[in-house]
Amino acid sequence: MADHQIWQASFILKQKSKLLFKVLRIDGIIGWDILQCFDFQINTIKNSFQIIENKKYITDLIDVGFSKADNHSLPIYYISGKNKEKNFLIDTGSSHSYITSSNLENKSLTKKRTISIGINGIKINKTYFYKNYLFFKSINKKDSILIEEIYLDNNLGSMFAVLGMNTFKNREIYFYNKAGKIVIK
Repeated sequence: MADHQIWQASFILKQKSKLLFKVLRIDGIIGWDILQCFDFQINTIKNSFQIIENKKYITDLIDVGFSKADNHSLPIYYISGKNKEKNFLIDTGSSHSYITSSNLENKSLTKKRTISIGINGIKINKTYFYKNYLFFKSINKKDSILIEEIYLDNNLGSMFAVLGMNTFKNREIYFYNKAGKIVIK
């Protein structure tokens, strides 16, 4: 990856007969076990992924710290607002975001059929969602995080939310894994 070599990692090989790779028009999937070894940027405006080689950090934007839970290999992020700290995961492989019903504070939900296409195949669900959920409010309105559709999932355990890439539409996310932080621009 870039000028880096990766050793002792599991890969899913693209096969001509695999429908998933044809439908998604992808060559492969990079898991968090590999991504956590690098500092990287995802730019949803340019539809790009880039390894960050230089050590200059962007700090004047939404700066979110994270830690790893004892029983989890994925980073758990934390952000504070309204006298409440929110813990969440970022699922770079999901186009949808999810939240538990207890965190929606009696908001009105809409029922919708969704189609999920992922590593485990295609799945059709009937689920509830909430429109225009304000996940993070900033003094500077452009830095606030508004999720157009967030879906109900009561299987998140103690997690406040799992944020898919729809949360970061028209944004850039900088994952500074070595420093233990992300920056959302």
